[in-house]
Amino acid sequence: MALEGFRMVGMDEKTPLAIRERYFCREVPWPLGMVREMVVLSTCQRHEVYFVGEKEDTEAVQKALFPGFPQEALLCLSGGDVVRRLFRVTCGLESLALGEHQILGQVKRAWEKAREEKRCGKDLNRLFLRAITLGKKVRAKTFLGSASFSIPSLVVQLAERFLGDLQGKRVFLIGTGEMGRLLIAYFLERGVGEIRVSSRNPKRALSLQREFPTIKLLPYWEKYEYLRGCDLLVSATEAPHYTLEFQPFRGVWPEVPRLLFDLGLPRNIDPKIATLEGVRLSTLEDLEGIARERRSRLVQDVAKVEAMIEEAVRLFCRSLEWDELFRTLTTNFQEIALEELSQLFRNIPYLGREDQDRVIETVFRANRRFLICIRTVLQSEDKGVNRDSERPKGYSSW
Repeated sequence: MALEGFRMVGMDEKTPLAIRERYFCREVPWPLGMVREMVVLSTCQRHEVYFVGEKEDTEAVQKALFPGFPQEALLCLSGGDVVRRLFRVTCGLESLALGEHQILGQVKRAWEKAREEKRCGKDLNRLFLRAITLGKKVRAKTFLGSASFSIPSLVVQLAERFLGDLQGKRVFLIGTGEMGRLLIAYFLERGVGEIRVSSRNPKRALSLQREFPTIKLLPYWEKYEYLRGCDLLVSATEAPHYTLEFQPFRGVWPEVPRLLFDLGLPRNIDPKIATLEGVRLSTLEDLEGIARERRSRLVQDVAKVEAMIEEAVRLFCRSLEWDELFRTLTTNFQEIALEELSQLFRNIPYLGREDQDRVIETVFRANRRFLICIRTVLQSEDKGVNRDSERPKGYSSW
């Protein structure tokens, strides 16, 4: 497939949260026009649609997944820019928390869902496999693999700025997903006195308690009463409704946490709660300050990761070019071979049709093997490899 067939339409954390939450994607329309393949990456920070199709298909995607959204405000990419974007996202360079680990799993799950729903073919399979492989490589060979980069880590840092030492503090958590699990781990590291957890999913809550036996599970529908005495509340769910509503919250105010974090998309906490005296409500957008500070301290490390990404983009794009080249070579060879063999067969009248087909298949097979050898050598040279052990047997140099 030509590189230009890769396309992306979407919005990221630069789009205001109030707008982003309106386009949070739960159901993916499929099939969609003439779009051949499609993966939707929808998280609390971004809503990006990667697809294979023509330029005209971009409009169909916009209308189906971003209805009413100003076209000029959408991020629309094609070709190599799509490859670069996905690689940067998977490596965590486009995340609010620089290098966050969760995005790698989110990209993988989005890809798996597309495959389950028959929206993914060989082209996006190839692109996403390369992106996930690169994400793992970057984390294994750079600072991203050894440091704690995640939205929960930013939440803990911001909480310490407002509450000081978290040791002995009481925390109330709504949500038992991956974000909740990480929050519990970070809060326990800080020595908090108690973690109260409320969830609509009892099975997942019990699983979380097995991992962290000291947490206290509470009935979801009675959560407001259990807010009393807590210092901090975090809500991190994908619920389509508020997990914390204004009227019930005001009913137990002021004996409630004064510092609230809303990590949901759509938003979990009714914004009107922030109007209550003494209550501070922070959202994903409020974490940007700490994220910028962290990024500024890691300029050199980020440059190293960006260099790895650019090299990966170059090699991926080159591999597509080679696909086109070797398809053309194969077609041309087969046409020439058939022409030459037809002439040969006319001079060997005793060779039957079955034997002729066997000769043709043998010649074609030899050609395929030869082209594989050529491609392997070219790839080795392109990656800067110059070791005989990595060349095909029988081909030492050009």
